[in-house]
Amino acid sequence: MNSRDQVLLEYGSLAEGERKAGQLCPDCDGGSSRERSMVVGMEEGQIWWRCFRASCQFKGKERTMGGFGSSSIKKPTELRPQEVVSPLPQDAKELLSLKWQIEEGMFDWAKWGWCKSYRGGKERLVQPILSPSGARRGETYRSLCGQLPKSIINKITEEPMICWYRPRKHGKVLVVVEDQASALRLASHNVDAVALCGTLITTDRLDEIKKEKYAKGYLCLDDDATAQAVRYAVLFKHRLPQLIIKALDVDIKDMPEDLLHYFIDEVVK
Repeated sequence: MNSRDQVLLEYGSLAEGERKAGQLCPDCDGGSSRERSMVVGMEEGQIWWRCFRASCQFKGKERTMGGFGSSSIKKPTELRPQEVVSPLPQDAKELLSLKWQIEEGMFDWAKWGWCKSYRGGKERLVQPILSPSGARRGETYRSLCGQLPKSIINKITEEPMICWYRPRKHGKVLVVVEDQASALRLASHNVDAVALCGTLITTDRLDEIKKEKYAKGYLCLDDDATAQAVRYAVLFKHRLPQLIIKALDVDIKDMPEDLLHYFIDEVVK
């Protein structure tokens, strides 16, 4: 693994505007004195880094949002209080059930809600981000009317912002997807799933997945993210060797029902 990839691996989950100084440079390893002279930050969806050791000067930029991190996700720079959230209205349940072919009762099971005016703006679907045990760790505020950004993540803990739906609790197979709608649709078919809430894959996210001890995992990303997924799978092979890349032509939430059944039969059985 080269130095650039090590930076992406360790710091790719920084929030927008976050900055870390005093980091150990992976290129020079701090020299004989192990000097911690690298600064890393995230600005406008790009991770940047620079080592200030005179004999090193390792530096660079890499776009994470819109490349391997989704540009539709806006990461807050601090923990923020929750918005006023009400139960998901019946008409919204019916619309989403028709749109994503998910049984209406699953929305209550996943604790989805509704925000009538997100920070004084338009209404948004609220999708709690749940830990492996089902505890709330944040929310995704998703626009259903074309408002940008499409999705906004609000953190209420410092845990990895990935969302677990586990109807089997401790099944043998886990499917990793980009979004919560795809994960919930899989859960409605009794398949354990975790949503990355974007496409960003980092060590803390993979370590959490590894702790759950699934025998096999499938990383299923949209077609435009599959090339990056393959690259990251190579980087993370030592960390999660049971993770298999599954290229998708159609996002799981948008699959015709017969194609979804074929997919589930292929990966689960």
